[in-house]
Amino acid sequence: VEKVEERYVRQTGGRGQYGHVVISLEPTGAGGGYEFVDRITGGVIPREYIPAVDAGIQEAMEGGVLAGYSLVDIRATLTYGSYHEVDSSEMA
Repeated sequence: VEKVEERYVRQTGGRGQYGHVVISLEPTGAGGGYEFVDRITGGVIPREYIPAVDAGIQEAMEGGVLAGYSLVDIRATLTYGSYHEVDSSEMA
């Protein structure tokens, strides 16, 4: 299991963009495909942002981390994160 923590912070003149997630990645086994597990509790990330987190993970997997090769057969478990009342959005 590999724990990944990412923070996205951008300020562009007006409203900024902020997103923060902690994800655990583990193999699902050959042919297991992609699986997304939401383990967020206590509202640390608003529910309406969770689908965007899932989509962002899938997009990153398609681009790969090594020489552009896609990642396959991965379980991504969203375990923690944070948001900003003003600067967070589904886009961030």
